[in-house]
Amino acid sequence: MTKLSNEELKNILEGRIKKLENSILKEDKVVNEESVKILAKHLSLGNEIPALAQRFFQIAPKTKLVWLHLCECTGCSESLLRSELPSFDELIFDFFSLEYHETLMAANGTKAEELLEHVLEEDFILAVEGGVAAIDTFFLTIGAQGESGYEILEKLAAKAKAIFAVGTCSSYGGI
Repeated sequence: MTKLSNEELKNILEGRIKKLENSILKEDKVVNEESVKILAKHLSLGNEIPALAQRFFQIAPKTKLVWLHLCECTGCSESLLRSELPSFDELIFDFFSLEYHETLMAANGTKAEELLEHVLEEDFILAVEGGVAAIDTFFLTIGAQGESGYEILEKLAAKAKAIFAVGTCSSYGGI
């Protein structure tokens, strides 16, 4: 993975904003400036980035997000739900389109499996909460097809535009 300098990130954002300004994909929405500043600070981005990020988030279509639960306790989701700036509702309504999250979505069973299959045809970001049983995969099987968490992760990871390990369990295998 390549690490971008703040100057490179600035150039990328400026280019994407320019493309979106005259695009049919452009959306006009209000985004909390303080939330964008805090996100930029958490990511250790330079001082010029928050203003560009603010404009980008105001006009960019929301990014589709798939949140996959594997071997975990849902503690990371609980923490996210209780965050203040940006609040969870800001993240979902202003920044992302939450396509799949077992704890929060209304669909279950085969409907939930259909959602996962459908999202494979689109651009999305994958967030993985929980450890991956990669050797003894039978420790986590999901759905009517009895797919292992590892198999589902492999299928989604192959199509995802970016993948984020959320929390200690997915990053290091648990506390």
